[in-house]
This record gives sequence, structure tokens and C-alpha cells, in this order.
Amino acid sequence: MNSFDSTADFDDYRTMNQIFPGILLFSRYRIVKLLGRGGMGEAWLAEEMEGNLKVQDVVLKRVPPELLGDSEQLLKVQNSFNLVRKLRHPNICSALTFFVDGAYGAFCVLDYISGRDLADLQHQREDRVFSLEETLMILRPLARALDYAHRKKVLHRDVKPQNIMVPMDGGEPQWEDAKLIDFDLAIEWHSTVSFDQALPNHISGTLPYMSPEQIDGTVQDGRSDLYSLGVLAYQLLGGHLPFTSTTPSILIHQILTKE
Repeated sequence: MNSFDSTADFDDYRTMNQIFPGILLFSRYRIVKLLGRGGMGEAWLAEEMEGNLKVQDVVLKRVPPELLGDSEQLLKVQNSFNLVRKLRHPNICSALTFFVDGAYGAFCVLDYISGRDLADLQHQREDRVFSLEETLMILRPLARALDYAHRKKVLHRDVKPQNIMVPMDGGEPQWEDAKLIDFDLAIEWHSTVSFDQALPNHISGTLPYMSPEQIDGTVQDGRSDLYSLGVLAYQLLGGHLPFTSTTPSILIHQILTKE
């Protein structure tokens, strides 16, 4: 199902209808609850329905309303989504479809992954440190996911603990089944264009995990994601990030100069 129409008529985005549990969007997705809000929009847990039958749980990511009045920018969002939709890997959250509802906005539909994110699992430890064996168990599925994405010429650009979901079984993390999520900043290999550029003053990544080339705006390839994975490995083994300044300008200097 692909129901995008860049010419769709929207209500004024400033008065876009509010979403709340129980409503049915696009005659198919019943809203359950809000999962979170961020710079790239809202994320909602929903039930995909066929008539009165539940098919599966999904996540609806609502495109920021300020983009809805510009069909060109909205098309950029869908192009980015289509880039991610071609990825099918056991350690990557699947993008399912994209639809537009004239009253509620535009939505990316993603697999729902039940579990906890890696940041939460790390914070529950008093010293926030993982053993070498644990760290390798965590990194292996992520490395496989990135290798696959890179072979498809897709860069994630925001590898960090919050974007790694880990299924749980009896309270125990299932590291091998961990999934890389949130490809909002994804771009094609050797490209400098992504849909986050549609948002004014939006930084393309999470600063402590960003590679030097992400910061200085040069052309990126798979090594940029591997840099972020290396930062993650350092954090898991040491319990803290390699560069820890809370002042963005100083942190940028540290990353660029490795001081």
C-alpha cells in the first residue's frame, strides 16, 4: 500500500487535528498511545486493522506539521522513507508504508518492536559498564545491520543507544535480536541530501556520536556509521562517552581534533 499524494489538500497545519487514543486513521490504523515526541515528529503505537480484526501492532510516525504546506518538502520525506523501505534485515526495523490523511497529516508506518532501548538497559547498571563479551554480543547484530544497509547504499547517520531496541525474554536481553531503528536521517551513499534538511536549523545526527565528516558537512560513506558504532563500543566498555563536554562548540572541537 502506497497512498502518498503530494497534491493532497490539508487543513491548515496550525489547526491540524489532534491525535488521541481510539481514533482510526486512514480507515486502518487505530491509535493506542503516544510513544514519544522528537524533532522529527510524533511516534504513536497503533493497531493495524482489517475490519474488526487486528493484524499487528505498528508505529505511526507523524511528519512534522510545518512540512505539510510544502508539497516539495513533503515529497522529500517520502523519498527518504522509500530509501529505507527497501531494507529488509532481521536486525533493522522495517518501514512498511506511507500515507496521508487530510485531517491528521502524513505518516510513516513502521514495525513495532517490543522491548527496551539500549540506553535504558545501560542506565539501569550502576556503573553503566558492559563486559567485553557483552559488548561483542551487542555489536555483532548492529554490525550486520549496518553492513547490509551499506551494501544497499543507505547510511543511518544516527547510531546511538536510544536507536537500538532489544527484545526481552523473561527479563533477559536478547542481544542477537536487537534492531537498529529510527532511520529518519538516512541518506544514500555519498549523498549530502536528506529529509531532515527540510527542517530549519536541524542538526543531522546526535552530536556526541557524530563523525567529523557529519559535523563539517563533507561527503559521507559507511565509515561515518562505523565511527558512531565505535563511539558506542567505547561507551559500553567504559561507561561514558569518549568526548564529554556539555558545551556544543567545545564538543565539536574535541571530535574534530580528537583532543
